[in-house]
Amino acid sequence: MNGATPDRQGAALVRAGSAFSFSDLELDALREMMNIGFGQAAAGLSEILDRKVKLSVPRIEVMRAERFFDFIAGQIGSPIGFSLVEQGFYGRFDGTAFLVVPDSEALLLARLVKGRASGTGISGEAVRDLLLEMGRIVICACIGKIAAQLEDRASFLAPSFLGSPVDAGGILRRLGSADRAALVFSTLFGVEDTDMKGFMVFVASERALVFAREAAAALIRSLE
Repeated sequence: MNGATPDRQGAALVRAGSAFSFSDLELDALREMMNIGFGQAAAGLSEILDRKVKLSVPRIEVMRAERFFDFIAGQIGSPIGFSLVEQGFYGRFDGTAFLVVPDSEALLLARLVKGRASGTGISGEAVRDLLLEMGRIVICACIGKIAAQLEDRASFLAPSFLGSPVDAGGILRRLGSADRAALVFSTLFGVEDTDMKGFMVFVASERALVFAREAAAALIRSLE
């Protein structure tokens, strides 16, 4: 996963409208901040699983809210559905974060954490509770690190669990109107010595985008 090449997405972001207009240098600065934040989340996940977690290069893209559900499903590539943990965060940099786990991987996660060779005796409620706690840890680690780089401090709402099959309409209601443009930051993760994969993604508010763009521009100026 670490061998991926970052997309050059500046033109796409500019076409989305002035609120989402980033230069290539600003995108590079934001991508580096996201890389550090997702790396912090991976470290937390590695500690829980006692295995190395590998990340893809973070992606940054604009999409309409109505596309978000299909985007997640496409990234996971799971024909049997997925569950997710959702957690809102706020501050000057605010939005909604998701930890997405395919149904085929959720029980494997529980087995790794509990040190069992099989899923026998692990209830659906135990898997849900594990994913909730895991989601809280990795989301808070990721967003907290990103906020710190932006010289902000993040606060968090309580996480919630959406079990499979996830309601696409429910996610859309959380993101607002279907035609709302959203800036989406995402990375795929894999667990060493397993075929397990999952997906971390967060959607920043329009207010947060203005703040993040200003922070990225300030970082670039400081390096000139």
